[in-house]
Amino acid sequence: MVEGDVHVGDLSTDVEVVCFDTDKITNINGIVNLATTTVQQIEIIGPDRISKGVFTASIVNPPGSDGLIKITTNGVTSIWTRSGKWRFHFILTYADGHKTTSNDYVLDVI
Repeated sequence: MVEGDVHVGDLSTDVEVVCFDTDKITNINGIVNLATTTVQQIEIIGPDRISKGVFTASIVNPPGSDGLIKITTNGVTSIWTRSGKWRFHFILTYADGHKTTSNDYVLDVI
């Protein structure tokens, strides 16, 4: 997901994950085929459970059938303002306009 540790104050952090979603009928996790999405975003939530915002994400290997997605955090102002468990999920928009969210992920910031 992240190569190496993430520290409070880090800049330009690459966060790269395989995007999974749980089928609501079968309860089975599956890789999300990003090829059919038109917008990929990530919402990052701090240890205080307050959203730090929604940011643009990108497909690593277009067209995205492998589900690999990434963001690089800001290189000027750090989003990592405190240590603890940070949560994030992806918000995916499809051509017909409907949106879904991925499973939640956890990142420890030290």
